[in-house]
Amino acid sequence: VPQNQRAVLVGGGYGTAPLVCLAENLKPDVKISVFIGAKTMSQIICRTDFMGVFADVETATEDGSAGYKGDVVSLFEEKLGTGGDAVVYACGPARMLKKIAEICLKRKTACYVSLEEKMGCGFGTCLSCAVKVISGGKETVKRVCADGPVFNSLEVVFQP
Repeated sequence: VPQNQRAVLVGGGYGTAPLVCLAENLKPDVKISVFIGAKTMSQIICRTDFMGVFADVETATEDGSAGYKGDVVSLFEEKLGTGGDAVVYACGPARMLKKIAEICLKRKTACYVSLEEKMGCGFGTCLSCAVKVISGGKETVKRVCADGPVFNSLEVVFQP
């Protein structure tokens, strides 16, 4: 995270867990805002882990049983503001990541997404985790297991 910027972490479902490690490894002077989303309160994970690194944590549940009533994307969009002082890191379902990336693009906010793809071999040989990306101005394929899993959201070609 560049100096004078805050880290905004957005986790959907199990995609929340890897973001804890990121939060724990950020510099102590970085302000961390976390948005966690799930269908219901019983599915919210890692909330106390984020509080342990002094992050501001907000939750969204689709059924309204905890925090904001609605999805985490809507909560994120409402709370991000202009986004100019933030770097966004997101992990969760592909649909969520696509929406987060679109919001960040509109607000000219740096965004990195951790992709969740099925991996057959984990070494980059089988290509079961291949995703389309824009590299050098051309569409190409990268392997989530070997080239990722974290990508600049501007590179990822999200499926419709």
